[in-house]
Amino acid sequence: MKTNFRLCASSLQQKNTKKSQNKLGMSCSFFADEKASDINLCIVEFGLEYAYSDKHKKAICDLIYEAIKKVGKPKIQSNQKVLFIGVGNPNFTADCFGVCVSKRIYSKLYLSTQNSSTKFKFYYFNPDIRAKTGLDTITLTNLVIDEVSPDIVFLFDCYATKHNNRVGRVVEVKNKALRPASAVEGYDDKIVSKNGAKIISIGAVLLKVSKNGQMLSMQTNADLLTARISECVADAVCGVLNEL
Repeated sequence: MKTNFRLCASSLQQKNTKKSQNKLGMSCSFFADEKASDINLCIVEFGLEYAYSDKHKKAICDLIYEAIKKVGKPKIQSNQKVLFIGVGNPNFTADCFGVCVSKRIYSKLYLSTQNSSTKFKFYYFNPDIRAKTGLDTITLTNLVIDEVSPDIVFLFDCYATKHNNRVGRVVEVKNKALRPASAVEGYDDKIVSKNGAKIISIGAVLLKVSKNGQMLSMQTNADLLTARISECVADAVCGVLNEL
């Protein structure tokens, strides 16, 4: 999880920002690095209608799909490896977002390979949390990345915010590694790839963090929001990969 999500966007120069909006009022804001023209961050914003409307859910999926293509620019050659990592506690509503996404992607890709051949190999890993395993999430994840030596790494995690109107309404896509548990533990380490693999991080804002950073809370329908937005992200990733 990541604290103060809003700062992630506001720290970038506005002149490097491009924003688009669809007919349903959902928006995509693309940010480029100050020293480069390449887009490295996209923030997708939407209302809560997707919780009950398949039309809105599909629209969000389409926006995330476009964000992945523009920010991540994933390219896969024959026999390359793709690793999906779902960060978070699989037994905690909202924080299980990363686990739900990675499992859904793996299941969909596995089923698709039964009918047709895929040109890349895929793996998924869920490190759980240190409170349950006794092992550090970042250390475990980096060990798995070193062992698999993937060409592309997708990281999924639940983010936290200090703003009520952001919970359940924002997805972030960026081409840099995230910092697991930073919202509650203040970690400064991050997930890395020693072999130079492309890293694409996708996070959904599903928790609210208190002003002192010690308490996390969620909406009453957090289980529904988590399930629906997990499906949006997973289907968007599969859509991108199926085109490669």
